[in-house]
Amino acid sequence: MEVDGKQVEDERELEDGKLTGPGFRVSPGDGPVRDQVVTILKHALLSGRFEPGQRLTEKSLCEWTGASRPALREGLRQLEAEGLIVIAPNRGPSVASLDQETARQVYDVRTELEAYLARLAAQSAGPAEVAQMRAALIRLSDTAERGDILGIVAAKITWNEVLFSLSRNTELNDVIRQLNTRLRLIWPRMEMDQDNARSVVADVTAITDAIANRDQDAAEAAMRAFNQRSMRVMLAFLAPRT
Repeated sequence: MEVDGKQVEDERELEDGKLTGPGFRVSPGDGPVRDQVVTILKHALLSGRFEPGQRLTEKSLCEWTGASRPALREGLRQLEAEGLIVIAPNRGPSVASLDQETARQVYDVRTELEAYLARLAAQSAGPAEVAQMRAALIRLSDTAERGDILGIVAAKITWNEVLFSLSRNTELNDVIRQLNTRLRLIWPRMEMDQDNARSVVADVTAITDAIANRDQDAAEAAMRAFNQRSMRVMLAFLAPRT
């Protein structure tokens, strides 16, 4: 199997010990090895450690994680089911990539589902849930001011989880989570300027205020506006460079 330059770099980093450490190795007693492999590789994928489309070798991943090949392969199949990697016959696994058209389709679906999610949240939100959303919003604002894209993503995930708890619809929540996971492969590579970061905060604030006021129409409209803005930023980033 051909090995590209990035894989050679990974092999060298493995030899130098740069990819080792407690956070990257499976550990006896910490649960099934397959689950640990999924956690380790998902963290690496969603934090931008690997490039979209990059081929992965089982040898380097086994050395990196300390997992056996059977456990690694089970974990890779789970990551493939979640849309994070692609396993091609006679080629092996590679990091999933996202083009403009696929991103547009993901956002089209996510927009409709999250609009419905916002309506459900506005129906059932109480003072405790609103307080949790506003706490996450403070974190979001702080990270946005620093231009910390991974911090923004983490704060937004916390905020999302409050909405998920309000929907009382696990199927809806799981589908939205999976769509967001596809998009999170790209987010760490995006540069967010101050205007875009503040727009995210403004949009999420508008959604939160509408939910706090139990205004279903306003919550849906604000969620749609947020998704449309997010899609424009993503599509601009994915546009072919000339």
